[in-house]
Amino acid sequence: MPAQLISGKEVSAQVRERLKKDVEQMKLKDPNFRPGLVVLQVGDREDSNLYISMKLKAAAEIGINATHMRLPGTATEEEVGFD
Repeated sequence: MPAQLISGKEVSAQVRERLKKDVEQMKLKDPNFRPGLVVLQVGDREDSNLYISMKLKAAAEIGINATHMRLPGTATEEEVGFD
């Protein structure tokens, strides 16, 4: 059987479209439904910033409210809320 190439870009677009439809259906069933994503970032790594910006953009595309919370790299587990 020959190898089959999978396009990550195409698969990602299909998943996003499916999620967008799912969110729309949930909002039709319950107008108060407000899905959300919170990204809590400790520190300021440039590669993390890029990754997070892509996730925020994807969330917006599918109708999910997204928030990016930043804490300094010196934040402790107690300050973050983990015990």
